Amino acid sequence: MNYKINYLNNIKIPIPYDTIFFRLGYKKNKTVLPDIDKKKIINLINESVNLCSNKIVYKFCSKTDKGLNKIILDSEFIIESKSLFELLFNCDNVVLMAATSGFRIIKKRDYEIKKGNPVFSLILDATASEITDSLLDWLEKYLKIKLRRENKFLTKRFSPGYGDLNLIEQRKIYKHLKLKKIGISINKNNILIPEKTVIAIAGIKEK
Repeated sequence: MNYKINYLNNIKIPIPYDTIFFRLGYKKNKTVLPDIDKKKIINLINESVNLCSNKIVYKFCSKTDKGLNKIILDSEFIIESKSLFELLFNCDNVVLMAATSGFRIIKKRDYEIKKGNPVFSLILDATASEITDSLLDWLEKYLKIKLRRENKFLTKRFSPGYGDLNLIEQRKIYKHLKLKKIGISINKNNILIPEKTVIAIAGIKEK
């Protein structure tokens, strides 16, 4: 297994219209939306997508247990979490991943808010969120194909800030993936910048 850091830029993915509309409050078969309004929203979503600068980073890591609810990655740093410990049980390797839709779409959203255009700003925000999640979905599918050749499979992914996986752990993964190299930073509260950036962890198991 190759343990180097992999950087993927300008990833083109299908636009997740359904999840963007859902995030905006639209519910199929329930929300009444005239075709002309739906078309306007789709045009604004397309404009928003064009502002995304999609980037993905991932790295396979070795994993060892360090007592109950603690794991060591690449013999370098310890992560504490009962939920993660249970998810990665019987995994000798994991994959660390990060995805971002970039700065431009966030700057445009903030500009539209100041300009007094809440509709477009909401669409920009929803699009940035869903594009980032879709990038991780894309990466998972890509890795599953690679791992299938080795008779291995990927567990579900888990992100810092969920359950008992503290955001403090995000800083450790941020440093390990060298995300500064692609312009991502992290503030004193362990929040990633640009805002629509997500880190996740998944385990690798033998079939």
